[in-house]
Amino acid sequence: MLTILLAPWPAGYWPVWMTMLLLVIFECIRSQRRITSRHGEISLLDNQRIIWQQEEWVIRKPVWMLKNGMLLSLQREKRKGGLLQAIRSSRQKLWLSADSMSQEEWRRLRQLVLNGQVDENVR
Repeated sequence: MLTILLAPWPAGYWPVWMTMLLLVIFECIRSQRRITSRHGEISLLDNQRIIWQQEEWVIRKPVWMLKNGMLLSLQREKRKGGLLQAIRSSRQKLWLSADSMSQEEWRRLRQLVLNGQVDENVR
């Protein structure tokens, strides 16, 4: 997208160029806000539940793992939280990156998640 914006444009197309530039800028801002809203410490309670952002979440789909990251599909536990909690999304997709923790913590987390998935498939 940036390559298209930086390419030479005819003089009469400046409104189109400006609109596309604004869309790119707003998307960057939106993306950064989403990234910063997903920061925080995670505590693994058992193989299907975690605490993140002072709330309890259930891992609702199998964890998708790569060598340097994993994707958690989470659903918030139902609690009496009033209108504010009802408005906020009860489902989140959260990427955990290996470079956000020590190697030992990453290996331990992968081991716990893999063992949890194996136990789940056996039952």
